[in-house]
Amino acid sequence: MASKIAVTVIEKLLHLLHPMTPFVTEALWSHLKSAGFVPKSAPDLIVAPWPTGAGLPAKFGDAVTSMDALQALTSALRNLRVKNGVEERAAVNAHVRLPDAKLVAVLTEAKPWFERLARCTLAGFSTTEKRPAEADADVVAMAPFGAAELYLPLGGLVDKEARKRDLAAKIEKLKQQTGAIDAKLANEGFVARAPADVVARERERLAQLQDEIGKLSAALKELGG
Repeated sequence: MASKIAVTVIEKLLHLLHPMTPFVTEALWSHLKSAGFVPKSAPDLIVAPWPTGAGLPAKFGDAVTSMDALQALTSALRNLRVKNGVEERAAVNAHVRLPDAKLVAVLTEAKPWFERLARCTLAGFSTTEKRPAEADADVVAMAPFGAAELYLPLGGLVDKEARKRDLAAKIEKLKQQTGAIDAKLANEGFVARAPADVVARERERLAQLQDEIGKLSAALKELGG
């Protein structure tokens, strides 16, 4: 049974990889044929039908949906670390308010590898999880279940005064850059003589810098700055 599953997985992988590595996959496909793992009448990969999800058990779709939810949770936790200046290797606790009771079982089963992947201790997760003190939060979309709330307690993880100084310095630097671009765009001679795409790039860069300033200013405000 195990060998049959392995051959099926390899067969589907070769179909999927064929557009990117045609010579390698075709050689492997020929080997499977000659070894008797695949019928000799099976078409070459270049003309074989593309694999579909037909025939897979219904619970396979549930597994994919659950995996998507866990990936979204992992990404959100990493983003919260970056936002608050928490070192990637720093041990953190995380709490999650889940939108659906079905996800409690999913997270219970996935807890060990999720903690290794996200570098955290999953301190609590339920549909009624409360936001801990001194915790930052993020809303995590988990279609079709709804939206979860992820909480990252920051007590002892962040030197608030140092973080405020760092954010203020970054904001000041960005403001200097926006000032220079503002002055350039206010110069009628530059706007008139410069190619349209150059002016457009300057305006796009200005918008990006202003967006960064807005986000950093919001983070500074949350710290009481």
